[in-house]
Amino acid sequence: MGFYARTFMLDDDMGEIYRILELIAPYVSDDGYGGHEREEHDTEQLSLYLFSGGTVSIRR
Repeated sequence: MGFYARTFMLDDDMGEIYRILELIAPYVSDDGYGGHEREEHDTEQLSLYLFSGGTVSIRR
């Protein structure tokens, strides 16, 4: 079981996603993949969200 959200946000609002992930990170029970983010029409650049030890990191 997990949480899935598909959102379309203005670039100005994207900074808030990482803050939300930081808030929930201590409560994530399993380390590993937490999701990804990419620009609407960008097929090359992908940012992965990884949870580990109560923290979240971004791998590009």
